[in-house]
Amino acid sequence: MSSWGEDSWEDIPNADSVHSTEPPADMPVRLLEYIPGFPVWNDSGCAYVQATAYDLDANFKHLSFGRHAECALDSLTATFNLPGLLGGFSVTDCLFLDCETTGLGRSSLPFLIGVGTFETLADIDSRVLKRNADGSLVLGEGVVNPGPTGSGDAPTHFVIRQLFAWHPREECAVLQVLQDLATSRPVWATFNGDAFDIPLIRARYHTNLIYFPELPLNDPFTHHAASRLDLLPLARKLWRRRIGSCSLSNCEHAVLGLARAQQDVPGSLIPGMYRQYIETGRVHDMVRVFYHNRQDIVTMPFLLERMVQAAEAGADLAGEDALSLAVVAFNNGNPERASALLHAAIQALHSQPAQADAFRLLALHYKRQGDWGRAVRLWERWISTAMVDTVHPYIELAKYHEWQSKDLDQADTYTRWAMYVRESSPFRHPPQTAAELQHRLTRISRKKRRLARS
Repeated sequence: MSSWGEDSWEDIPNADSVHSTEPPADMPVRLLEYIPGFPVWNDSGCAYVQATAYDLDANFKHLSFGRHAECALDSLTATFNLPGLLGGFSVTDCLFLDCETTGLGRSSLPFLIGVGTFETLADIDSRVLKRNADGSLVLGEGVVNPGPTGSGDAPTHFVIRQLFAWHPREECAVLQVLQDLATSRPVWATFNGDAFDIPLIRARYHTNLIYFPELPLNDPFTHHAASRLDLLPLARKLWRRRIGSCSLSNCEHAVLGLARAQQDVPGSLIPGMYRQYIETGRVHDMVRVFYHNRQDIVTMPFLLERMVQAAEAGADLAGEDALSLAVVAFNNGNPERASALLHAAIQALHSQPAQADAFRLLALHYKRQGDWGRAVRLWERWISTAMVDTVHPYIELAKYHEWQSKDLDQADTYTRWAMYVRESSPFRHPPQTAAELQHRLTRISRKKRRLARS
């Protein structure tokens, strides 16, 4: 026997699904105590909503919210070759979405869906239910849906609404609240949402409509003309070379310098925590799940802002990031920007292992253009650094002098240097490298003998 009865609203009759704002009779009483919020009734049932507002004039830890309004997405769109519909919008036009589920399959229940939007709020003091330690405000009723963008008023708060299926039967109620929220913004921003969150939520809309065709559910990801922006692929292209794993938590730590509180919970434990909540009615662990979901959303605007700044920065980037953006620029057919970024990367990565990649890519670019002078200077500069543990620049110089400058003595010298480097670090090179170098040296020696006879 579960303890739902012990924590239920025993003295409250079943609420009217149209007019009442009271919680359902079997909702755990301590839900409102531990997770201040309010019930939202609709034709599909009753969802539970916690709304948290962050003042844009205040800082979130050491980060400033105020700069988001200045971050247009145009440069990001051009740099990463994103859909043109994102152009003309800014970070404050985005709806940031993240969900917690009972598993990874399409049949999993998205029991907690968090939605973050930039809004203009006035006279909110009377609606404050709780003041959090980080300065954010938990708001009561009256903030169910955000106002539309484009009203002309500058946003004052970043508001996160967390839609909770306090009982599995209320999934449809959560989805109905979500469809009203989702249509309020022209851009949906997620972190791995294209691969997980959005396909899962769409599947749940369609599944529930099969079983409950009378419900007013309307998949907003199909019927609302908004642009989608998944931050995970951009994070991997921009930061993976520097920080390794591009999980959201690692990006928070390595890029933003944020550390989560001890009440945070690993995402892998969240499905079990929800199942335990359903079995026992105890809400203690749900406090940690709400915190985890809220932190996922509140950091996404900051990460998006950093991405926009990186797209605009050019020479001011960290060396690894400049190198990563150069690869993006090459892939998008912008060799001029790529070469400028590679020059910046070479300067910033002085005596670091990643500098070799910058030398290799930039020299290859000049080689393909037929600009042998610049290519040769780069290979020679690469050799002069302390981090040369590859035969690549020596082989390129040997090839240049054998086939372009016809200086066979130089070609012989660089080939022998390549053989020495290969012997010094044999496990860094393919097994056939030694045979290829010996073949090259034999050919150059034969050419020199033939030239001497003539």
